[in-house]
Amino acid sequence: MKRGKRLVYILIIIWILLIVGIMVYALAPGVIPVPGHNINEISIPPGCVAGQFLKYDGTKWVCSDLT
Repeated sequence: MKRGKRLVYILIIIWILLIVGIMVYALAPGVIPVPGHNINEISIPPGCVAGQFLKYDGTKWVCSDLT
């Protein structure tokens, strides 16, 4: 029983390390890895204020009002 728990914990740790590695690789600031995104490509556009929502206009994300 003790050996089975150890194996489960090792697999969980390996899984967490893989996920963290993929996230860091995909979100490299300033450098676009292949595959991956520059942080500016997935961040909120500048100029958005409280009460606005993001809307895709066909080429990029823009801030829009409800009215």
